[in-house]
Amino acid sequence: MEVCYVNLLCDKKIPPKLKGKFYRVVVRPALLYGAECWPVKNSHVQKMHVAEMRMLRWMCGHTRSDKIRNEVIREKVGVDYVVDKLREARLRWFGHVRRRCADSSDLTQLHITEDMTLDRKEWRSRIKVEGKIYSCKRCGTHLALSENLVPRVNVTSGEIENRIMVTGMHTVADIFCVCCGSIVGWKYETAHEKSQKYKEGKSVLERFKISGPDGSHYWDSHETYVAGSDADDV
Repeated sequence: MEVCYVNLLCDKKIPPKLKGKFYRVVVRPALLYGAECWPVKNSHVQKMHVAEMRMLRWMCGHTRSDKIRNEVIREKVGVDYVVDKLREARLRWFGHVRRRCADSSDLTQLHITEDMTLDRKEWRSRIKVEGKIYSCKRCGTHLALSENLVPRVNVTSGEIENRIMVTGMHTVADIFCVCCGSIVGWKYETAHEKSQKYKEGKSVLERFKISGPDGSHYWDSHETYVAGSDADDV
């Protein structure tokens, strides 16, 4: 596949504009991957600029000895400055963060506020979740915080079905780990008994499918799993 890309960019029969489009779609995203969070210095920007111009000249079949201005090369392939795209990516992410609700789930669960970002030491101590999380026992993917055992991230829901549990009939959907696909719990969609209505919309993790904050595992009998008990949730 890599040889195919090289042949495409070096082929003189392919129009420069088409090469430029390929560069914008394939090469530049790889060059700027994760740039939103880079602590960029002027030296880094200069290196990216040099690397991009070498690539563009190579695509056009030119070298620096041909003494063709950078602006002419860029106009030939239709590619903007990588520095401008880097700034665009960082500002796009900045706008995404600023539009985020102040009471979002992550901020609420970790008990942090925006003004804490001004103190780097305090911010790092607040956002550190090592030793505070419950994970998938099979692959170690983070599922929930120890302060709030409602799984909000890294899970996906399955098909909805009626299931008889210890507390009566419920309409539930299994929840799966997004990484390994194993079942880690279920979500209550509808409770058929009035006394159980408080469970609707809530999710639970099964003890023997997760690892605790200290890395320990929970073990339950096979009969508990088959019965679909909702008395052994975390």
